[in-house]
Amino acid sequence: MEYWNSFENLDPLLLQGLPEVLPEVDPNIHTEDPLALSGPQFLYTSHALGLSIEAQDKLWELADGRGLSRAGTGQRLKWASMASLIADLHETRLHDGLFGSKVAEELRAKLPKLAALAAGPDGAERKSGTVGPIR
Repeated sequence: MEYWNSFENLDPLLLQGLPEVLPEVDPNIHTEDPLALSGPQFLYTSHALGLSIEAQDKLWELADGRGLSRAGTGQRLKWASMASLIADLHETRLHDGLFGSKVAEELRAKLPKLAALAAGPDGAERKSGTVGPIR
């Protein structure tokens, strides 16, 4: 602290106490439901730590917050939320072509932790999207 005093006059009243931890950087504080977020929003949470660059790129590109479905079949090409993306990845392997097989497997391995967050205290699944085993 003495070092800074030679360059800057610091008000002693401003040097009182410790700064509080921001909820965005504390993994024990959940400020938002991560499953309601879009891919780009999700990537800024602690839940995205450890994802490969390729998985991050695909979440940014394909979980855009708006969603997109193929005409005729209704198959999703983009997702509005992480809840719908997780549900589709666990229901079927049809979307592996969009993500790439390695990224799809990585997301299936990482995202079940989020599926546990989605379940209520009695283990019931959330209403905004179902998450279940891979068929």
